[in-house]
Amino acid sequence: MSFLALFNKSAQPLHYKLLARLTAYNGSIHALAISNDGHLLACGGTEGIKLWDITLQKELTSSSNHHESRGTVSCAIWATTMKTTAETLCYGTGLGYIICL
Repeated sequence: MSFLALFNKSAQPLHYKLLARLTAYNGSIHALAISNDGHLLACGGTEGIKLWDITLQKELTSSSNHHESRGTVSCAIWATTMKTTAETLCYGTGLGYIICL
């Protein structure tokens, strides 16, 4: 089982404080992306893409039903356009797919 550990930089140089440990991912993790506002974490890998609310430390949703046909998630990014402040999660897979949610 894979897990994610979130840290916050402390006041002391080169010291970090553990904020959260997220453990609901069974496969390997290949990509992470934090939203621009710092509230959402996208985690991608062998089980597709999963979204987490960092503040609540809860999984919001996952696209694990697509990973078998589209391949392992290999990259993820939160994108914005100049016309809006809304963010779109885009991720790519090892089979060449680019998916935007």
